[in-house]
Amino acid sequence: MMLRLRSRFTGLNKRDLSPADVQRADLAADTEQTNMSKLRRFPGSVSKTNDKSANLGGDSQVVVSDSRATTVGQGSKNGVKISSGMGNLVNILVADFQYAKGFIQVIDGFFTIPQRLSKTASSTNSTTTFASLLAAQSSSSISRRQSNDSTANNDIDTTARITVFIPSNSAFSSFSEDTIGTLSPTEIDKLLNAHVVIAKEGEEIGYLPNLHDGQTLKAQSGADLKINVTTTTTSDGSVDGEYYVNGAKIVQANLVLENGVAHVVEKVLSAPPPVVTSGAIASSCCTLGSWAASMGAVGVAAFFSFW
Repeated sequence: MMLRLRSRFTGLNKRDLSPADVQRADLAADTEQTNMSKLRRFPGSVSKTNDKSANLGGDSQVVVSDSRATTVGQGSKNGVKISSGMGNLVNILVADFQYAKGFIQVIDGFFTIPQRLSKTASSTNSTTTFASLLAAQSSSSISRRQSNDSTANNDIDTTARITVFIPSNSAFSSFSEDTIGTLSPTEIDKLLNAHVVIAKEGEEIGYLPNLHDGQTLKAQSGADLKINVTTTTTSDGSVDGEYYVNGAKIVQANLVLENGVAHVVEKVLSAPPPVVTSGAIASSCCTLGSWAASMGAVGVAAFFSFW
């Protein structure tokens, strides 16, 4: 299918486009007949795109709609936003323009190319503390692998089909810099693994529409992560909902990654160990829990970017 994007792509041949431009165009076309009925389904829906570059175990990259009232906001024309890389959201300006092979949804911006977890976390202002822990783990893992250390952790950035619950910077504010700064490589591995789930073959990656009330996920640390969903109906009849992981609210959902998805949560799901200073054990804020307890298509729909 030829995409005619109303933007700087107009009048260009494919050979004039950069690889990033081509990937954005692939993200703008999915492999299903995606209409507004699907996109508005609570809490949204997952749409597979034509972007085959994702590290998802052979699956193509996705974009994720969010129909929750809190995300959509007041005055939204079509009652849905669509998330791509970095969790960036676009609005639908013109909905369900039907043609022979599917539907066209005209949107107000290009989808963002999904990146690795480390780049996503470091580029999101609210998750830079988690990004620093990822960087420390990566550096440690490289040196341990070079020394043939069997304890070297697999790189989360390159592991396919991950779901990551990233604690916000404010979630770490209860811990002193000494607590975070003196963690050993093993302790960093444990802390990060308590927030990472890897979907096995046949299991769904944890995009928000794939999470359900009462569901239990298994973190890489071995801890159970219990999903709870609370729903309300607003005055205009739309449905709103909040998602919680072991009691920690998801405050930003569907940061689509090159190899899965991340959600920002308001609490650390597994507290770092206390720091021993001058024979005394510093507090590690027990309210956040312990290490173990807290974690081909029938038709084609195109998302056209409209500038």
